[in-house]
Amino acid sequence: MEQTPNPLLSKYKYAANYGLYLGLYIALFYLWGILFQQGALSRIITTLGWIGLPFFCVFLVKNYRNKALEGYIRYGQAWSFGLWMFVFASLIMAVVHYLHFELIQPDYIKDNYNQALILLEQMNYPQEQLDTLIKFGVPSSIQFVFSYIWFYIIGGAFLFLILSPFAVRKDLLEN
Repeated sequence: MEQTPNPLLSKYKYAANYGLYLGLYIALFYLWGILFQQGALSRIITTLGWIGLPFFCVFLVKNYRNKALEGYIRYGQAWSFGLWMFVFASLIMAVVHYLHFELIQPDYIKDNYNQALILLEQMNYPQEQLDTLIKFGVPSSIQFVFSYIWFYIIGGAFLFLILSPFAVRKDLLEN
């Protein structure tokens, strides 16, 4: 007796696979921007990569729609799938960010933290709040990585609120 595939497991399988592609796509342009900071051509390549991100996301959702859902997907399904893709992509990016903060530029967080304190001081930020920030100290790499995970998930959810209609195709028999 042949079992019908579980659509929920199928969705997560496709989301994990396509989330890997999405994570590698984002990682490529993120690392490109870090490793090749100088030069106009490098900045143009990085910018084009970020501009291409929504198109790549729609492409992945349309592939999911055509392969797993026989060509029909509703708005909520497209949004949910996009969100799950970003959940899996954020795990890939968590590793990339950790490597960036620990191996590529170990002083990145500390330098940015100190620059932020200087900027806040120049903007006449209240001293008691500056003292509180100083008391908390420099965030760790892991704290930054977890904040980036949430950034990718929430950003992906908002992005797919906009992108989901571009992947939607309803059954013609529905009214």
